[in-house]
Amino acid sequence: MPELTIQLSSDDAKKFAELTERAVGSRLLMMLGERPLIAPLVRFLIQGGCMSIDDTNVTELKKMEHDLKKLIR
Repeated sequence: MPELTIQLSSDDAKKFAELTERAVGSRLLMMLGERPLIAPLVRFLIQGGCMSIDDTNVTELKKMEHDLKKLIR
């Protein structure tokens, strides 16, 4: 299955870990600007600052990747 891998800075990784720790068992809405990306169920604490989004829609993943790259330039 195609996937998009996201690497967070160390500060953002710590914040994301704290957020996912509080969200275990709940859905976490992830936004890109004003656009909802996904709302996965958080099954466990996510540490390390690296996460993957997988989807069978390759076109949507490429659009997400393009939009995310625009934010960091």
